[in-house]
Parts: sequence; C-alpha cells; structure tokens
Amino acid sequence: MLDAEDPLMRWRHARLLVGVAALALAASGCIGFRDGARPPVILYGDSISYEAQGAFAWELPGVDVIQSNFPTTAVCTYLDQMAGDIDRYHPAAVVLEFAGNSITPCMGGLTGQALIDKYAADAEAATAIFASRGIPVYWMSAPLLPGWPFDPTPGLRTVYRDLAARWGSLVSYTDAGQSVLANGAYTDTLPCLSWEGPAQGCQGGQIVVRSPDRVHFCPVGGAPCPVYSSGGWRFGTAMAAPVRRDLGI
Repeated sequence: MLDAEDPLMRWRHARLLVGVAALALAASGCIGFRDGARPPVILYGDSISYEAQGAFAWELPGVDVIQSNFPTTAVCTYLDQMAGDIDRYHPAAVVLEFAGNSITPCMGGLTGQALIDKYAADAEAATAIFASRGIPVYWMSAPLLPGWPFDPTPGLRTVYRDLAARWGSLVSYTDAGQSVLANGAYTDTLPCLSWEGPAQGCQGGQIVVRSPDRVHFCPVGGAPCPVYSSGGWRFGTAMAAPVRRDLGI
C-alpha cells in the first residue's frame, strides 16, 4: 500500500503516473472542461520536462496528463502534430517547456541569436495553434544551463515572457527554472525540503538538485533517474503550479 506520508514512496509512485491521471477526481476552476470529466493537459518539452514529468503529473490530481516530451527535442519538433493533438485530446490547457536544444534536425544546429530567433518564431507558431482555438497556453523557462557551450536560458526567458505579454490572458509565462536556482544563480545544492531526509539524499541540510553535467536534475545522471531527484521534483512542481491554481485544485 502507498504511504502518502512517505515522500520517497510519493516520488516512486509519481513516476508511475506518467501519461495518466494521478487520481480519478473531477476538477473545476478557470480552465473550462466538461462537467464530471477529467481535463486533459498536454505537457510538451525536452529532457528538462522529461525528467520532471512524474512530479508534474502528481501535482495535478484529477487531470489526464498527456506527456509529449523527449530529450533533445525543440518546439519545432512538435509543430506538425499540435493541431492533430487538439483534435485527438481536446486539451483544456497545454504546458510548453523548451530549454534551447538545437541538435534536432528542424533546428539545424543553430546557436547564438539565430537559435533565439528560431525559438521565438516557433513559439509564436505553437502559441497561435492553441490560443487561436481558445486553449490556455503556459510557457515555462528552464533553469540556467552552464553545462552547455551556449546557454540560451536568458534569451528564451525574454522570448516566452514577451510572448505571454502580447497574447494576453490565454497565454502565461512562468520562470519554473527559479525552483532550482539560488537567488537566480546556478547552484548544485539547495536547502532540503521539509520532508527530504537522508533517504532522499539530504545531508547537512542540503540536497543535490542538478546533475553532474550542470544541465539536468538527476544527482547521479541518467534518465530515467535511478534515485530520487529533488531538482526534478521541484521543477515539475513549479511547472504544475499555475495550472493547478487555474484548475482550482
């Protein structure tokens, strides 16, 4: 039996919830959906959201979370399928997290300002697909990525923030990456959450929140992470927070 008070068991169980609802509850709130139905929410993203998808689903009880995220992908990876996803899933909302990968074929290895410009155009296109049909869009920015030769995080923060400002109430921006930073700066460790103990990796009041590659979250590297990932949990929770708020969960 799952012990709801055991954080490690909560995390293990959350990993099993990828692609399904955390609980069979009906939700109500600012996002519209059929009475008595679980609202579908699609999470698009790359390896950053891939690592955090279990926590994201756990934090949205009563929601049918549809995972559409995979390492190395970019916004352009999903553009051709997005309209079809609307017809297939009838999402109540979509959440998009993209850190700036450029090795996927549709990015062609771009870097620097060219990468930022490409993401800006693709993010605009993705937003239009959903918002033009009245579907709320939540843009998430990644944490700082000093392990990459070019860290696009600052530029993409501006892209996503400005996009939300232009589109108005249907589109919002959350700097989810702040959940694993220390006063806005990169850090390997953060103070342990109240329920994180030695079993989760808490030592001396601190816990590792980033991978050895200084990009991802898993404290020992790898995906799926073989151990508890505080960074993945924090980031997933941060991505879910505005959706949870608007659903009234």
